[in-house]
Amino acid sequence: MSEIDPFFAPRSVALVGVSRDMDKFNGIVLKNLLAVNYPGRIYLVNPNAKEILGIKCYPRVVDLPEVPDLAIILYPDVTPILENCGKKGIKNVIIQVDVTLQGGANQESIDEAINEVAARFGIKFMGPSLIGLINFPGHFTSSLIPVREHMARLGEDPSRAGIGFMAQSGGLAGACGWWHPSQDISFAKVVHFHGQVNGSISDGSLMRYIASDPLVRVVSLFVRKISQSLVDAVRDCAPSKPILFKKCGQPLDVDKLEAAGALLVEDYMDLFEIAKAFIFSPLPSGNRIGLIGPSSGAIDVVLSEFKNNGLELAKPSPAIERKIAGLLGGRAAKRCNPVDFWPPPRFFGHEIGRIHLEAVDYLMSDSNVDAIFLVLEFFHEIEFDLRIFKDLLANHPGKPVMGVLIQAEEDGAKRVVRAATEMNIPIFSEPERLVRAYAMLHKYSRTRAKAAQSKPGGSP
Repeated sequence: MSEIDPFFAPRSVALVGVSRDMDKFNGIVLKNLLAVNYPGRIYLVNPNAKEILGIKCYPRVVDLPEVPDLAIILYPDVTPILENCGKKGIKNVIIQVDVTLQGGANQESIDEAINEVAARFGIKFMGPSLIGLINFPGHFTSSLIPVREHMARLGEDPSRAGIGFMAQSGGLAGACGWWHPSQDISFAKVVHFHGQVNGSISDGSLMRYIASDPLVRVVSLFVRKISQSLVDAVRDCAPSKPILFKKCGQPLDVDKLEAAGALLVEDYMDLFEIAKAFIFSPLPSGNRIGLIGPSSGAIDVVLSEFKNNGLELAKPSPAIERKIAGLLGGRAAKRCNPVDFWPPPRFFGHEIGRIHLEAVDYLMSDSNVDAIFLVLEFFHEIEFDLRIFKDLLANHPGKPVMGVLIQAEEDGAKRVVRAATEMNIPIFSEPERLVRAYAMLHKYSRTRAKAAQSKPGGSP
């Protein structure tokens, strides 16, 4: 894994073929490096410029004053540039330029020439034709797509940069430089990869590297083609790191990736929305859910998804049932779960908050309940501050609390999400995604427990 470090955290980098035009692909890289406050030494290679943005330019790679940790090739004449990198002693190269621009030569012959030079000089390389990679916590990027400074600042926060994203799409990978998932989740590592490219660093090696990062709490994969290298890496990494994936096109080899331990998501945005459940929530011990909401309709929308996702409505103990019945003034349903507090005694947010707080406290203290779902359908008069749950969450650290917003007033919904984000409570806008997210948490929890038990002397 240490052999891949120079690609994500080089101490010095050479941009070969960098442009003076910051609006071009081969100019944006330099602007992005400055935007993320890259702390290493930057060397620019451009025979037609003396300096760019105040940084000295060198006419050729061999003229550089030192051997940089990494070279990024941004000019189409790849093979002779790679040869010069080898002569200079550079051992790590990202070929980001589109090699199809090389005088009409076919892809196969270009790949063969690149592989021959790399093998002769012992060069490890990624590419060709890549958008690049992002390492926000390490203050480095090679992306050809704009990286926003505020995204870089968010990604520097280790409590937020929890996703490792690998995409067989340059546009989707590059978008992570200017977009982030909801609730201020960000990316620890992002990489555009082609799958199994002959001679280059394999997708399996990248998978192992990203999964080994302690800041990465969940890996999300967008794939078009599934290689055996990737399957093998997922099998090695899945017992210790949750891996979500979305396959584009025909479901070829999807079963292999699932058998290796990866979790198949339904929608592309699940790669990030469900990922935040893994970042925010503890792994649950079971599938029994305590449900609190304002109306039978909203509650039933959530409950209707339980059966297909293997979840159950928790059956509280008789003592907890009596407490919930007392809390609701004898209006509780027979099971006292779900806790349907409608109609409230008054349209008064403080009272609604108290009902939620006490109901969550009762259910969390019950060994028959594994997690709490908050169905947040409200208007201003019954809105309350979710931060009332802060102490309660600290007292029950092993039980997830998750929520869904259903027809809430817009500005109130923003306040709820902001408060939930402060307390690491995942909030969803679709009931179906809430249920799927918890089902995957539960599935991965069981998988991880089985893996631990299978080891000699292991335990969950």
